[in-house]
Amino acid sequence: MAARKKTITKLTLAFAIACFLTITSASVLSQNINQLFQHGNAAQDRGDYSEAERIFRQVIEINPNDATAYNELGIALRKQGELEEAIANHQKAIQLNPNYANAYNNLGNALADQGRLDDAIANYEKSIELNPNASNAYFLRGITLMEMQFPSFERKLNKVELEELTKVKLIEATQGKLDEVLTSFQKSIEINPNDADVHLMLGVTFFLQGKLEEAIVSFQKSIEINPNEDSTYQALGVALRQQGKLGEALTIFQKAILINPNNEEAYNGLGLTLQEQDKLEESIEEYQRALDINPEYITAQNNIKEAKRLLAIKLNPPLPDIDDTQFLPSLTEEPLVNALRSTARIIAQVSAEGNSIGAGWVVKKEANAVWIVTKE
Repeated sequence: MAARKKTITKLTLAFAIACFLTITSASVLSQNINQLFQHGNAAQDRGDYSEAERIFRQVIEINPNDATAYNELGIALRKQGELEEAIANHQKAIQLNPNYANAYNNLGNALADQGRLDDAIANYEKSIELNPNASNAYFLRGITLMEMQFPSFERKLNKVELEELTKVKLIEATQGKLDEVLTSFQKSIEINPNDADVHLMLGVTFFLQGKLEEAIVSFQKSIEINPNEDSTYQALGVALRQQGKLGEALTIFQKAILINPNNEEAYNGLGLTLQEQDKLEESIEEYQRALDINPEYITAQNNIKEAKRLLAIKLNPPLPDIDDTQFLPSLTEEPLVNALRSTARIIAQVSAEGNSIGAGWVVKKEANAVWIVTKE
């Protein structure tokens, strides 16, 4: 009996130790995965996407069923331009967790980068269906709708060139389509009113609709939230200039340049504003600064040519037009005058006694001088 009791005690002790070791191992494993996620997320935040990729692949080796790891790996791959593999990882995350709203969102981003805009919108809408409070999904849906209407639109928010969008807006967009874009941004702001990027894009949409006051309010709100984004000042400067508030526009463009001295669009906007103030020499200097930053900037190339043309006219104004019909004979004097417009009647004072009258062909006119070939 004592031996059996001893055996049972040993078995119980062994089982307890095994349980303890299993629990400890699971706890350590969980702790390791959590630490890996922290390191991976930190790498994503600082833009070290290759390191983030390495870490999240390591998490997946430890736990091949971790949907979050596949989603994060997809983000790191997309940032490195590996779009096909990024899409596959987001799809794997969704396979593991069909209700993973953020994975649909990130899948939409990768599809949009591939130019598959309709598919991207479908995924943003699925994200919204799963999480109606996903403000970022509404925002990204609006951005993608904007891109569908404006092929020249760039998804980078630091490259909002309203001057170029204005040129194509009447061709590429209709009021109804822009209303849909507007609704997406407004819904995003309703959920999260403190997102500066959404206010910026809401302002861009108002601007394209010709609603300058609403656009200015949105740009100012974006600046209030994030006063360090040069593209927002640039957009505000364009709207103010179009309102004719040239002094305010100059100040705003200068703030954009102070934040980012390499913002060629801000220099171009500054040049346009100075040109409208008839400060042509100064406007040419600003266009040139834009071209120094980006020699291929076609808008500034065209603007500097026009400013130089206007300056040349200003410095060398054309001579006033002269009504040379006064030198033509009257119908009484020459009934065929209207048929003979290239001829001229010449009256020359040849002596004190009188004039000599003749005719000739007009071969050249310059200001108040006329060259005539005559047989007289």
